[in-house]
Amino acid sequence: MVMVFFFFIFSAIYIWNLKLSIVKSYIIIFLTVYIALNFLNIDVLIAKNNIKRYFDSGKIDVSYLKELSYDALPQIYNFYINLKNSEKLKEIKIADKLKEYFYEEKIKLNLENYKNWQSFNLSKYKATVILGNVVNFEGDNTKH
Repeated sequence: MVMVFFFFIFSAIYIWNLKLSIVKSYIIIFLTVYIALNFLNIDVLIAKNNIKRYFDSGKIDVSYLKELSYDALPQIYNFYINLKNSEKLKEIKIADKLKEYFYEEKIKLNLENYKNWQSFNLSKYKATVILGNVVNFEGDNTKH
């Protein structure tokens, strides 16, 4: 939508100034938006905003959080840490759903073998560290 907005602005400018190269402007806008989207970590932003909305409104879609990439896992894990020792039944249920998600992801990551350096993925590595070293499921005191 941002890109379409800038296309519209440059099209309006082109109407008054025909010397402007509209094709070059469109290419520059497209490349700028494309590069920005590649450097922004969209899944992390989505996870942060959904978790913030939960603390503001009390509503969260856990199944949507589960569909995000491994980039969002640290945010989801921090959310889990905040909820796991809660007194509220609703938060305990959410923490249980997240704990199941962590089990599933840990199994998936353990099944993937990195046989060569070309298959290395930084997000998966970070997730493996969080789920393998930080999360001690056997010693977790969360009700399950």
